[in-house]
Amino acid sequence: MFVLVGFALMRALVPGGRRFCRHDFWRVLLGSGLGVGVSSLAFLAWLQFGVPELALEAILLAVLVWVAWRSQECRLCTIPARPWSRLDYNIALTFALTATVAVIAFLRQTNSAPHGHWDAWAIHNLHARFLVDRAAWHDLFSPLIPFTHPDYPLLLPGFVASWWTLLGNQSTAVPAATAALFTFGTAGLLVSSLTMMRSPQQGLLAGLVLIAVPNFIAIGAGQIADVPLGWFLLAATVLLVADYPAAAGVAAGFAAWTKNDGAMLFVAIVIAWGLARQWTLRRLRDFGLGAFVPLAVMIWFKLTLAPVNPERSMANAWEYMTDASRYVTVALGFVRHVWAFGGLIVSPFLFLLAYAALMRSEKAYRGSVRATALTLVLAVCGYFAVYIFSVYDPLVGLIDSSLDRLLIQLWPTAVFLVFLAARSIEPGLRATHIAIERSPNMPALTRSTQIVLVLVLACLMFAFGAATVRFLQPPPSDSGTAVSTAPSDAGDLPVPGDYDGDGQPEVALFRASNGNWSIRNSSTGALTTVLWGGVGDVVVPGDYDGDHRSDVAVFRPSNGTWYIRSWQTGLDVGASLGMAGDVPVPADYDRDGKTDMAVFRPSTATWHIRNSSTGVITTVAYPVKVR
Repeated sequence: MFVLVGFALMRALVPGGRRFCRHDFWRVLLGSGLGVGVSSLAFLAWLQFGVPELALEAILLAVLVWVAWRSQECRLCTIPARPWSRLDYNIALTFALTATVAVIAFLRQTNSAPHGHWDAWAIHNLHARFLVDRAAWHDLFSPLIPFTHPDYPLLLPGFVASWWTLLGNQSTAVPAATAALFTFGTAGLLVSSLTMMRSPQQGLLAGLVLIAVPNFIAIGAGQIADVPLGWFLLAATVLLVADYPAAAGVAAGFAAWTKNDGAMLFVAIVIAWGLARQWTLRRLRDFGLGAFVPLAVMIWFKLTLAPVNPERSMANAWEYMTDASRYVTVALGFVRHVWAFGGLIVSPFLFLLAYAALMRSEKAYRGSVRATALTLVLAVCGYFAVYIFSVYDPLVGLIDSSLDRLLIQLWPTAVFLVFLAARSIEPGLRATHIAIERSPNMPALTRSTQIVLVLVLACLMFAFGAATVRFLQPPPSDSGTAVSTAPSDAGDLPVPGDYDGDGQPEVALFRASNGNWSIRNSSTGALTTVLWGGVGDVVVPGDYDGDHRSDVAVFRPSNGTWYIRSWQTGLDVGASLGMAGDVPVPADYDRDGKTDMAVFRPSTATWHIRNSSTGVITTVAYPVKVR
């Protein structure tokens, strides 16, 4: 139903007449994502007001079909389709091979972690489990579980819960299928949009660059909201470039309904397109009308249901704003994560810069290019400001555990921007060749040379795609910085564990004075170091992600937070469980092959165990109270 509603919505806002046209596949890709948002709103209406969800969607579908039937002909069809060349088919084959590798990688990670990453099972999917129980769904906003971020908007939880309600069970296939829809839907939207606006070459190459980044597939398979948020940002940008502001407003409004970061991206779009002088009164009006419903629901949710997030406190705003060290820490964090982004040897952002410099810019869409670039710049500035004013301690831990996911939100739109602005392969190389000063005897850039360059580029992209499978396999050893053997301090703690997954435990030490883990690889004898934790932290290494490797982890009694660095995903997570005076007792309590976070509370003689598969916290009373 949600696909039909979304497609009808796109047919109404992006008119196509009474006949199907060659742009309807593009409308289906856009409608699938927008339909998810509509379905979540309909489910919330059922929860809050008792309006039957399917009846509401059926009425909306009928209205949209009527509007679409009366709409004008598709103006996109007046633009002649660009014929495919032999080079286009070669690039398409490479894209298909890379997409196959990406799908395999996605399925492997979904199979190994069916409940997703931390943000999935502890936030979005957990919220969905609350929403399924209509009699007690308001318990989601209880102050007793602030670590689940009950202030997060409900687009993903609402959609997943609606399907769970329809199916009558809480199958893990629903959030996994939703993650696949947005992950590969992003690639489809990117390819189809650039094929329509520019050329098949630009669309296919952009799709290659997008899905060949291992982190994009890994985070997408993790079932967290960052890839869907990136989809809505891309959809809003594409629709604004195509001059369909009402549909763009719907996408931007649903971005705000997906995650708290989406509200900032909505504001960035409005300001950026204004600074680029791309707004007219008509376009701004239509954009606002399109965004009205999802934006109004998000504001109502924040004012009436969502509790105040203590992490958004501005009590120390002036102190943070005037602390120069925070700016340095955040700036270095951005440089470090942009350089290491993607899980590749070289940052894919460098590839985008190189491609743009080599191909030169196209004259078409210059206003839209400026507006999109400003949107990304303002988004980065917004992320920077969030880190500056964050109350999270340590700040480096927050950056390391979240910045990669924030960059994933911008990655599809950044790829779209470059391939929208840059010339196609052959004209771009020809322009570059003419611009280079050369001697009269230097041979011209022949067509065969161009094709060779393109094939080299395609092979490079396929190699990047193959890295997705390698990225999801447990590496033989950590790639940390090798250090020379040094005598241990009196305060060092032994933390043995199988850190490289070879079935043999490693000799390891933790130095609390500087948070340094020194791990001697049992296979190679290499000594590696990892900085994680500090004074007052309790070391709790364990296999928290089920990859058969001990993860570096600490429990901080001062704030009851567990900080875990995962070898499998390359992501760092922080989870709240416990308080000062609790004793951490991690173990595989549910026998799923993963270490569960758990604490023993002597004051009440109770054990508090977080299930690694479901995120549910179980409290067990010990029979004898400790005095």
